[in-house]
Amino acid sequence: MSRVFAIAAIGANGYVRSRDHCPPHVHITHRGEGWEARLAFSFLDGAIHLVDVTPLARAPRLAVLNMAASAVAAALPACRAAWWDIQGTTCLDGQWVKIAEDHTCLPAHRMEVGALQIDHSHYDVQRASVMAFFKNQAESRSWRLT
Repeated sequence: MSRVFAIAAIGANGYVRSRDHCPPHVHITHRGEGWEARLAFSFLDGAIHLVDVTPLARAPRLAVLNMAASAVAAALPACRAAWWDIQGTTCLDGQWVKIAEDHTCLPAHRMEVGALQIDHSHYDVQRASVMAFFKNQAESRSWRLT
């Protein structure tokens, strides 16, 4: 388990755990109040979403969860780096994407025209960029994350 950041405003900490699974996520743990929230993030974009809160009976107010999500967004490079260092995956392998005009990768349905399936991918922590290799394609793509 690796502590990624502290959220002083709500008295919680963000962790990436060694026995975690995809999708990439951080555990926001508030030991004093006895709750934990999992917030998922992506190696495609800056989206953050709530996976769950346990135990539900001790779930914090929505405002606290929103503050936690904002903290994850602010610490996204550190969250991605910790996930990559511990898990060694971007969790993008096998997913379908489409290359946008600005060269970013967007989630796509496999039936969409121009959709490509990621065979394997690599995250460069120093450059905060993803390199993706596609099935049945000779070329690869990389994109920087913000």
